[in-house]
Amino acid sequence: MRIPFTQFPGVAGLCIIVYALIALPISAGAPYFFAGTFLMTCTAVLERHAFFITLQMVVLTGTILGMLSDVESWVLTILLMETIGALWWSLRNDYLKNKRDILGFISLCVLAFAYGFGSEVGFLLGGLLIVGYSYLDARAGNSMAVLWMVLNFCFAVAAAVAVFGSMF
Repeated sequence: MRIPFTQFPGVAGLCIIVYALIALPISAGAPYFFAGTFLMTCTAVLERHAFFITLQMVVLTGTILGMLSDVESWVLTILLMETIGALWWSLRNDYLKNKRDILGFISLCVLAFAYGFGSEVGFLLGGLLIVGYSYLDARAGNSMAVLWMVLNFCFAVAAAVAVFGSMF
């Protein structure tokens, strides 16, 4: 299987993020998450995929705000404004026209709230919803969606360990 040139940054970003997720504590992984997210954003832009561009903007914003410890009170407000802007754009451009797109938008909202509240349960649910969206998008012929499916599966597993790990 050949990987299109436009997906190389995303593959590199996926590798960087998964490395940080597996090998580093969350506090030390922030620069890696930022670099990986930036590369994933490059792939979304190069592929001109509206959902993944919007998703990466929410993730990039959440990552940057998370690295700035003195703006915690603004995180939720900024992410809510970003989500409302994404909803406005989606409705204006007739984006929410099928179940896959609606699932994508719901996952985007859940992820924005997870960043805003720092909720591991929200990250788990948002990650699983994005895995579902990515699977449907890949089945529809978008090969780059596999990158987000793998990445969000890893995030969902990490969030599940954080949520349910204390139970064992």
